[in-house]
Amino acid sequence: MNAARWFGFSALLAWLGLSASVTVLVLAVQLDPDERGFGTHEQLGLAPCAALALTGKPCLSCGMTTAFAALMHGRVVDSFAANPAGMVLCLLTLWAPGWCAHALWLGLDPLRCLGWCSARWVLAAVAALTVLVWVQRSLLAGA
Repeated sequence: MNAARWFGFSALLAWLGLSASVTVLVLAVQLDPDERGFGTHEQLGLAPCAALALTGKPCLSCGMTTAFAALMHGRVVDSFAANPAGMVLCLLTLWAPGWCAHALWLGLDPLRCLGWCSARWVLAAVAALTVLVWVQRSLLAGA
């Protein structure tokens, strides 16, 4: 057996990805999505959004925790309404444990997908969606 398969740098990344994604998903299942569409993170003892409190406009990640929690409770429409980019990120997080376990089992680099053209497009699309949602909500908050 090749020890690097379980204990090398790629294995460390796979273990981290596996544990982080499972932790996020377990937390999302335990949270109750806030009916306002944001603020679910406050159930974790975190402060309310400072940007929203100070400016009246949402921050870049407003609604993401709510989107995760709603999707993990099967409330797809509520997840999308809270933050469409958060819903997509939750879907990617649902995919991550299997991907990382597969990489760990075969001794592969879990980040190998970043070299794929399609993966780069997905990451760019999620980043663009995050910014577009934020801009749209910021403009509506100013109206």
